[in-house]
Amino acid sequence: MGFDESQIVQALSKDQRIGSFWLTRNWKMTKLRVGLTIRPLQDVENQIGEILIDGEGKYVFDTMEIEVKIIDRKWIDFKAVNCYYFHLNILENLLLRAWKMGDKMTVFGLKGHKKVSDIFVNHKIEVVRKSKIPLLVSGTEIAAILSIRRSDIFQLKDEEKAVRISWKLN
Repeated sequence: MGFDESQIVQALSKDQRIGSFWLTRNWKMTKLRVGLTIRPLQDVENQIGEILIDGEGKYVFDTMEIEVKIIDRKWIDFKAVNCYYFHLNILENLLLRAWKMGDKMTVFGLKGHKKVSDIFVNHKIEVVRKSKIPLLVSGTEIAAILSIRRSDIFQLKDEEKAVRISWKLN
């Protein structure tokens, strides 16, 4: 595969941090909480960038299909599990992107900011999956980590219309 025994022993040692990685010409090896993952370098290079959300419609981020729809308030189902509801202003400068080191968000129901990486750790998200979970970003604010947590920004008040952002795995 391209990794010698000493590199694998080094990767498995307790001194190495989770998320540490080693490269060869064609492969990337990453240390996880339990074990290692080895992936072709071309898969790593093809990671997802940013997707601009320019209105209602369906968008695809890795294996997740995201639908953005403007709905009447009377159709809001606050018990739904695979969607979030936002104020219409969220559609200004909205995009989907992967996590970046240092990202912080104001979590719904909590005071202050929390690091996105801490939220991932609390939800036991493996290092290699972090880049596959879309962040919903409006301007400089993270509005949601889809399927995990939403922010307290763009909350609904008494508006007649809302933006529903729903998702499903392909």
